[in-house]
Amino acid sequence: MELLRKVPKVFWTVSLVQLFCWMGFQYLWTYGTGAVAQNVWNTIEPSSSAYQAAGNWFGILSAVQSIAAVLWSLGLARIPNGRHKLGYAVSLLLGGIGFGLIFFIHSQGALLISFVLIGIAWAAMMTSRSPC
Repeated sequence: MELLRKVPKVFWTVSLVQLFCWMGFQYLWTYGTGAVAQNVWNTIEPSSSAYQAAGNWFGILSAVQSIAAVLWSLGLARIPNGRHKLGYAVSLLLGGIGFGLIFFIHSQGALLISFVLIGIAWAAMMTSRSPC
């Protein structure tokens, strides 16, 4: 407990940001297939072929997210030291927009944009540079 009282403010800031980031990804991994099935395929029945198609599409979207994260992280690594806070913040903002768009998008193809944005947030979360 003594150590926790003495940690720098940046520790608590980063911890709070990471808590909300990880919470968003946990919900995505748990409910993503169901959200895609309901919003795009108009089904909530897991045994239906439409739900299975949504699950397959969610797998493709997850791959798109991963590729976007790799590509974005290459760009994040090139941001000069004085500006990496801004790059981190913009990345998380874009990811938040991507998460929010999932609810409003009812087209398979348009979900690609959403998952590219989510991949951008993932890259920022996994960066080894301190955001502060």
